[in-house]
Amino acid sequence: MELPRALRKPLTLSVSRARQNFKAHLKVRAAEHWRTSTCGTHMVDIDPALPSKAFDELLVSLPRRHANLLIQLRVGHVPLQAYFARIGNAADATCPTCREEPESVAHYLLRCSTYTIHRAVHFLPLGFSGRNLRTLLNMEDALRPLFKFINATGRLRRTFGELADITMSGDSEA
Repeated sequence: MELPRALRKPLTLSVSRARQNFKAHLKVRAAEHWRTSTCGTHMVDIDPALPSKAFDELLVSLPRRHANLLIQLRVGHVPLQAYFARIGNAADATCPTCREEPESVAHYLLRCSTYTIHRAVHFLPLGFSGRNLRTLLNMEDALRPLFKFINATGRLRRTFGELADITMSGDSEA
């Protein structure tokens, strides 16, 4: 038994399904574009899953100033000498406090000898994992010590001012 001719045509795609397909396609294209961009290739060491919903949720939980700083730290567009030299606002990328190497995000947060004491004090609760950018710039538990470290050093105070203490959902102390 055969269906009538009018019923043999393929079903049309619903508007809702077409919208879902379009959004999924855009998401794939955006992720591919991000991975091949300059910022995306830099970010793969910090967060290979970007763009991700987890990071979006992390940003939403932060005050605007903190979220802005975190994004700038992650993409390397934070007001440090290496960035200023890259955009032509500084003649030299060398760290102004230790004069040992270019003042990049990794240098400022992990290696600058000027801030060794601050790192020891503020990143101690993170243990060994507090010694890499992936932890410091991704983990919710690391954000409070990170912002306290930035406040203590005073290095970014001109741009971001004094950063208020934050309480993350996993913190037991207030």
